[in-house]
Amino acid sequence: MKRLLKILYYKLSSRGNGVVFKGNVNLDTKNKFEGNNWIGNGSFVGSSELGTGTYIANQSRILKCKIGKYCSIGSFVQTYVGRHPSTTFVSTHPSFFLRSARPE
Repeated sequence: MKRLLKILYYKLSSRGNGVVFKGNVNLDTKNKFEGNNWIGNGSFVGSSELGTGTYIANQSRILKCKIGKYCSIGSFVQTYVGRHPSTTFVSTHPSFFLRSARPE
C-alpha cells in the first residue's frame, strides 16, 4: 500500500511539468523526468532519466536508462542493464570492446 501511494504521488507531482501517463503505467520513485514526456499504456519505467520531450510508446520496459531529449522509444522495447564505453568509442557494437563478442 505504501509503495502504491508513493507511485500515485509521483504520477500526480510529475504532471505539473507536462508528463503524461497513458493508461496503466508502472513507475518506481527513482525516475527523473525533465518535462513534456509521454509514457504509453502498459509501460514500466524504473530508475531512469528522461530528457525533455522524450516519448515512450506502449508496453515498453525501461530500466536504469538515461535517455536524452526529444527521443522516441517504440512499443515493446525492453532495456537491459549493461555497460559499454559509449563516451570513448564511436560504435556501441560489442565487438569493439569485448573479446568474446561474435556476430550472430
